[in-house]
Amino acid sequence: MRGRRFLWLLLLVLAGVVFCLAACVSDDEATLPERSAPVEAVTPEAPLQGADAPLTLQQQVDFARADLARHRGLDPGSIEVAEARRVSWRSGAIGCPKPDIFYTQALVPGSLIVLQVGRKTFAYHASSDGQPFHCPPDRAESPAPGSSASE
Repeated sequence: MRGRRFLWLLLLVLAGVVFCLAACVSDDEATLPERSAPVEAVTPEAPLQGADAPLTLQQQVDFARADLARHRGLDPGSIEVAEARRVSWRSGAIGCPKPDIFYTQALVPGSLIVLQVGRKTFAYHASSDGQPFHCPPDRAESPAPGSSASE
């Protein structure tokens, strides 16, 4: 008799806990909207990431040129391509490590794009299928030796 009473008491307590937990979930959390699929376009405002196929070097160059023009208020036609080639980066930092961040230590295929405006140069780094990003000179690392030449 005593065992049954204990079992019923335990079930009652568990039912109360479940009820309280269910009541704690707000209506907003219970009806979260579904995430929509990302929109793909090739502009600096809408990233290139998420493409089905790896990006061509020319797509990456076009993106880097548009990005530099937008951030510096320049005419894209005034930006020259000093260098654009496929490379192997030494780590997951893609040749542009941030301080106090750990990166995978493996070769990563990618691209190095160097744009020039007058005498000033701007380096853009990318993984082979990623969106190029500006890498400041104080963080820039050279690609691994033996990287391939221009496309």
